[in-house]
Amino acid sequence: WKKALDHYGYTTTYRNAVTSTGLSIFGKYIPGKIWTLLGRSSFIARQCGFQESEIVYISFVTQLVLLWTGFLTGAVCLSVIKISGSLSFGVVSAFAATSFFLFSGPVHSMFLRLISAATKKRFNVPLLKIRKVMKLTPFFLARWTAFSISFYFLADCLTNSDLSPVVGFCFPLAGTIGLIVFFAPGGIGVREGIIAASLISTGLPVVHATGISVAARLWYLAGELFIFTTALVIKPDAGKKRR
Repeated sequence: WKKALDHYGYTTTYRNAVTSTGLSIFGKYIPGKIWTLLGRSSFIARQCGFQESEIVYISFVTQLVLLWTGFLTGAVCLSVIKISGSLSFGVVSAFAATSFFLFSGPVHSMFLRLISAATKKRFNVPLLKIRKVMKLTPFFLARWTAFSISFYFLADCLTNSDLSPVVGFCFPLAGTIGLIVFFAPGGIGVREGIIAASLISTGLPVVHATGISVAARLWYLAGELFIFTTALVIKPDAGKKRR
């Protein structure tokens, strides 16, 4: 989030970036999930004196890069799990749509016009070129890879079966699909279903696979609670703007 802001020239501190993320992190559990994007954008704009409409747009683009890299990372697990043809088609279609928006000039321009019409403000955010996306992807890929490794250790602790480390990458795949299903707050149910189905396809018993998927949700919630609490602790004093 901070690197994305820096990329567009809206430099802020890590403290502000962590705080804006932590305070809005539970917004994803509100149907539509838009409050996470708006919450962190509003905080950064207010704290640093930036134009909020432009920070909202950057937040949206950042979310798309997060989804794009999530599909890339999650694709690793497809070598060891078997998913239905319809789900495979959906994953490929979602990845293609995200890529099309990120790198297509006409679609990018259309979205800017829609945002300008909605906010009644004119602003210009440059198209995110592939070369520039490549500068951001290492940070997002590192995020998803860290989740994958952690999920593998979690799953391995909860079963006596010999799991392939590649299974860990089903977490970013499930998490990404959970993010794009707007009617599921926080991807609840969707993420668990995909994780369980992925583990079952490797031969893991249904009971174990279901238990691991539920445990993964509690594990992830614990992390979100930690980030939220951290944000409350390090939150800058009201009225004092820091760049």
